[in-house]
Amino acid sequence: MIKAWMRFAGVLGVAVTLLSVPGAAIWGDWVDLGGILTSGPSVTSRAANRLDVFARGPNGALWQRAWDGISWADWTDLGGILTSDPDCTSWGLNRMDCFARGPNGALWQRAWDGATWTEWVDLGGLLTSGPTAASRGEGLLDVFARGFNNALWHRSGALGGGVLIWSDWEDLGGLLTSDADCISRSTTKIDCFARGPDEALWQNAWNGISWSGWLRLGGILISGPTVASWDENRLDVLVRGPGNTLWQSSWNGIAWSNWVDLGGILASDPDCVSWSANRIDCFVNGPNSGLWHKAWF
Repeated sequence: MIKAWMRFAGVLGVAVTLLSVPGAAIWGDWVDLGGILTSGPSVTSRAANRLDVFARGPNGALWQRAWDGISWADWTDLGGILTSDPDCTSWGLNRMDCFARGPNGALWQRAWDGATWTEWVDLGGLLTSGPTAASRGEGLLDVFARGFNNALWHRSGALGGGVLIWSDWEDLGGLLTSDADCISRSTTKIDCFARGPDEALWQNAWNGISWSGWLRLGGILISGPTVASWDENRLDVLVRGPGNTLWQSSWNGIAWSNWVDLGGILASDPDCVSWSANRIDCFVNGPNSGLWHKAWF
């Protein structure tokens, strides 16, 4: 309880300090990028200064908007029938994989190969949340979602013979009350985060051999978390916190920072990504159902 209060000291008006590189980066203002979102967004980066943002649109389909380093493209309808937030990841310049819960409660996938999008594929399972996807390297995918028992479930895919070969689902335990978000910092590291039954942030980490089990990190979460990493020993977790604003806590390889209130008015889980050191791009569904963006650089 004491740790939880300390980590949200900003709620009480107490000054908090973010563990970061002094003078290296600051947060910019919120920017409205338009659109009509009916879910939280997902963002992935295939290269430096390249962003692809996805969300469920007013017709229930997956929509995409891309940043090429100079300007934002128009929204593109990628079809499908989504019943959750989507989540997309990239393991190379010419590859993106998007996942969502479909109308039958199963995991569905659509992939971009650098030229065209595949058709939607039903990967089975029984999801009670939106999925999250991470990649440990080229041709490797790890997908997670809350299952029928409210635990975190995992399925991995490896490219073989030009197609992804999927493992069976495995139960990683926990008691989730939100979508999870997972990230890979190397071929032997995966970190998963979710809101627990006490509305705090919980973490389960894989070290290349085994899972750590769930660890309580505190805080007061109004939404599911998102996590970004711009260094092998750096994790930035962002959530919708008290006041429906964006809150951040960071791991510097040694300790977690206090929570910091970054403002905004969030109407969804946030999603954030990093494409270089000292760079984080965050996206949310805002108060007008549009896509909003805030960057740390």
